[in-house]
Amino acid sequence: MINQKYLKFSFLSLPAILLMGCEGFTGCIAKEFMQDTVKNGLTRLFIVHASMITQELNREDAAPYSFEGPRAKRTIRPSTDPKEYGKGEVTWELNDVDIFHEEETEVYADCTGRKYYWQGKAHINNAKRVIYGTLTGDQKNPVLPDAGKISIYVDAKADDLQIRISDRKEYLKIYKGDASFTAKPRLGVVTNADEPTKGLLAAQTSNLTLADMKFANMHTRLFTADTNFAVPVEKITLYAQIGIGADGKENFLEGEADIWGNPRNVPTDGKGVDPDYDRADFEKTFSCRKEFAGGGVSYKAAPLENRLGAGAAGLSTLLASQVLKIYKDDQQCGMASAGFVGNTEIKRNQGGAHGSVIAHSADECLLDLNNKKIEPDCLGYAYELSGKVKVIRAKKEAYGLITIENENAVIEAVKKWRDLAPDSDKKTKKKDMPEGVIPHTSKPGRAEVSLEFLNAGIKRICTDKHSGSCGHHCERTKAKNIGLENVSGRADVKLVPKFAKVTDPAKMEYGLCAGETADAEAEVKIHEGFKGTVLAGDMKVSLPVDGLFAIKSGANKLSGGLNVWGRSVLFKKADQDYIAVDDDFNEDAFKNSFLACPDKKMKITAGDHECSIEDALKTDIARLLVLNAGMVLKAAENMKGGFKSINVVRKRVLSNGNTVMTLTVDVNKTIDIDVITGYTDANKKALHGDASKKNSDGTYQEEVVFVRGEISDIKGTTRVRGNPLEWSGLNIGGREINLLGVPTYITQLLDAGRKKLKENTWQKIFGGQGSVGHIFVKPNSPDSHKIHLSNVTVYNFISKMVEAGKEEPEGVLYLKKAQFEVEAIPLMALNPDDSNAYTKQTKDIKFEKIIVSDASANLQMEHMNIPMYIEEANIKAFMGSEDYIEGSITFTFGQDQNAAREFRIPRAKLKK
Repeated sequence: MINQKYLKFSFLSLPAILLMGCEGFTGCIAKEFMQDTVKNGLTRLFIVHASMITQELNREDAAPYSFEGPRAKRTIRPSTDPKEYGKGEVTWELNDVDIFHEEETEVYADCTGRKYYWQGKAHINNAKRVIYGTLTGDQKNPVLPDAGKISIYVDAKADDLQIRISDRKEYLKIYKGDASFTAKPRLGVVTNADEPTKGLLAAQTSNLTLADMKFANMHTRLFTADTNFAVPVEKITLYAQIGIGADGKENFLEGEADIWGNPRNVPTDGKGVDPDYDRADFEKTFSCRKEFAGGGVSYKAAPLENRLGAGAAGLSTLLASQVLKIYKDDQQCGMASAGFVGNTEIKRNQGGAHGSVIAHSADECLLDLNNKKIEPDCLGYAYELSGKVKVIRAKKEAYGLITIENENAVIEAVKKWRDLAPDSDKKTKKKDMPEGVIPHTSKPGRAEVSLEFLNAGIKRICTDKHSGSCGHHCERTKAKNIGLENVSGRADVKLVPKFAKVTDPAKMEYGLCAGETADAEAEVKIHEGFKGTVLAGDMKVSLPVDGLFAIKSGANKLSGGLNVWGRSVLFKKADQDYIAVDDDFNEDAFKNSFLACPDKKMKITAGDHECSIEDALKTDIARLLVLNAGMVLKAAENMKGGFKSINVVRKRVLSNGNTVMTLTVDVNKTIDIDVITGYTDANKKALHGDASKKNSDGTYQEEVVFVRGEISDIKGTTRVRGNPLEWSGLNIGGREINLLGVPTYITQLLDAGRKKLKENTWQKIFGGQGSVGHIFVKPNSPDSHKIHLSNVTVYNFISKMVEAGKEEPEGVLYLKKAQFEVEAIPLMALNPDDSNAYTKQTKDIKFEKIIVSDASANLQMEHMNIPMYIEEANIKAFMGSEDYIEGSITFTFGQDQNAAREFRIPRAKLKK
C-alpha cells in the first residue's frame, strides 16, 4: 500500500486570499500564479487514488469488487514449454463492478496507525490481475509468483470519488473522469519461520510501480486545510515508483500534466512521489505484517527453484528409499526372491572370516505401489505410496562376518524355498533365505538401484501410533503432510544406510549394529525428463528436474545440484559445499523418529568399535558352551566307564570318617555319544524330553535336548558329602533294597546289577548277605554332590536345546575339537521318604568352573555357519533358579588363532 505520509501543498493562507479583495479570486490566483505547485500536489493525489483502487481490487477478503470475490473470473494457463513444466499464468478478471462506499468508510490502515477513508464510487470497466509463476494446485493461492511477474491492469471511471488520509488535510475529490494504469506490486521475502512460504518472495509490501497512468476529462476539486477549489484536468500521464522498485528506482515520479490547458512536466520540484520520503519510515508502514514477524524486511530471496530444488531432492530420495523397502521384501522379483538371492557372490577378505556378500537382480521388476503403506516411525509418521515403479537393475552388497560357507549354500536354500508349496507358505518361510553377513560396522552395506518411476507418488501422513511415547510426535507438532505425486522418469540411486546398536536382550540381534534407522547417505542421479509434483500442505508444485546430488539425512546435508526449469541450482553456500536438506531440521526429533518407539531398544554408536561382532555374541557363545558342558557331564555319567557304571561304583572310596564318597572316572578311549545315550538317531531322539510330542506346526510341546558326537580322555571325580550310610535293610536273598538317601542313579544301578549278577559276584562287590557296613554316604545338604571333570576331549560334538513351542534352536555351537574342564554342583532336594537325605534331583545345577580351551568350532544359526577359534573360556554359571552366567572368553571368528581377543562377560541371564 502506498505511503502518503507527506503529501503536503504550499498554498496561500485564506486571510491572504481575502486581502486580494474579490470573491472567487482563489481559482484565479491558482491558475495564474501557482500552477506548478498545484500540478505537483494534484499529480501526487492522483497517485493516492490509483494506489487505493489497486488496494481495494487486491483485497485478501472476498469483497464483491475484489479479485478474490465472486464476480472475478479466474483462468489458469499452464505453460506449454517443457522447460517451464509446472509453471503458468493465472489471470483474475473483473468487468463492470463498482467500488462504492456511500458514506466515508475506512478501507485501509497501515502499520503506523494511519487510516485511509473512501467515499464515492469507482466504476471498474475492466481490471485484470495477471501473475506468472509456479502453479501450486492450491485453490486459495494457485500460483507462487516469479520475481516481477505480477501486473494489475485497471480501466475505471470516477464518480464523486474522494480518498482521505487520517493525518492529512489535503485530499482530492473527483466528480467525473477516466483513469487507467498498470500497477506492479513488489513483494518482500517472508521471514516468519511459521509461514509455509518462508524464504520466498511472497510478502505484500507498500512498494508499488504505477506505469502508464492516464487520467483524462477529470472534474476535480482540491481540498486543503485553508481552502478548496475546482481544478479541471484535461490529461495527466504519469509513471511513479512508490517506495523502492526492483530496478533500483526509489520514490520516483515523472510525467506530464495538462491542467487549465497548460501542459507541463511534473514534478517541477524534483522531489518524487513523496517530498519528505524516508526509506526507514516508509518500511514501517508495512513491516508489522505477519510475514515479516521476527525477521524484518528484505527483498533478496533465493530463486524459487533453489527452494523447490532442495525439496525435490529430499523428497525424491525419500520416495526412492521407501521403494527400496518394498523391493527389499518383495518375494516375486525383489531382493527376497529366489532369483535375486540365487544370484549371489561371496568375496572373503584375507583370513576368510570377513568379507562381503553381493547379490544382483536377475530381471527387471515391476512394483505396484498402490495401497502400499510403510509402517509409522516413532513420531507417528507413515508413508503412503502410489503408482508404479520399475526396478531396471539392482545390486545389494553387505559387509561383515560371512555366515555362509559358499554360494552353494545359498543355491540350496533357494531350491528349498522354491519347492515350498503355496506362496503363502513362502512368506512364512522367508527366514529360510540366508542373509549371509553379520554387520561389524554401523554402515554395513550399500544398495544400488536404477528406477523408472511410472506416475509414482509418496505422501507423509500423521498417525496416532506411538502418540504417547515422544514429545516430538506429529500430532503435537502439527506438522503438515508433505510428499510427491505424478513422478515420472529415471533415477539411479546409491544408498548407504546407517544402523544402530540393538540393546534389547530379548532380540536375536542384541549387541549387533543391526537396528534400522532413518539415517542414511544417498547419491542420486536424476535423468533428464524427470518430473513430479511437490506436495506441501495444501500446495502442489510441479517441476522438471535433472542432475546429480548427495544427501546425508542424519547430518541434514545436501550437496551437488539440480537443474530446475532449465536453471542450475547448486546446493552449496559461499563458505561450505552443502546446504541444509530441511531448514527446520531438529536433530532430537530426527533421532526420536527411530529411537523413541516403545518396542525398539537401540542406541546410536560413537564409532565402529561399538559394533564388534565378538562383543555382541560373546555371551551367547558362552551360553552354548554351558549347554555343551552340561551334555559332557551327562555323557560322563552314562558312558561305559562313567559314573553310573558298576566298576566305578565298586571302586568308590570313602574317606573322612565315611562322610565323603568319591567316584573316579578315567577313560582313555573315544566313545560315540549316540551309543552312550542309547539312541541311534540323534536328530529324532532326545537326551531328555519327549521328542515325539510335537504340535501340528512342527513345534515341540516340551523342551528337548539333542546331542551327538565323540568324547574321549575323560578324567574326573564325583564327590558326595554327608552322613555314613549303613547296609541296613539290604537283603539279597529277598531281593529287597532299603537304601534311603542313596542317589537315585546308584539305587537304580544296584537294582539293575542285582538282577544281572550272580549272588557270589554281588557279594564280592558289596559284602556278604545280611552283613552290616558303611557302603555309601547319605547326602545331608543340597550341595553335597560335586562333580569335577579335570579333562575331557570332544570331537564333532554338538548339543541342541529346543524350547517348548519352537521348532529349532536359535543357535548351536558345533565343536570340531575342544578341551573341557568342568566343576559342577547338582543341587538336590530332600527325599520325601527321608527328611534327612538330600537325594531328590532338581533342575538346578551350579557350574563353579567351565574351562574350554583350544577349541575349533562353528557357530550355527539359521543358514549361518561361522568358523571360530576359542583359545580359552573361563565361565561360571547357574542353570535353574538363580539363572546367571559370567566370566571371560578369548576367541575370534575364523581360524586365525593370533587374532583371538579376550572379552569379559558381565553377569547376565543364562537362559536368554
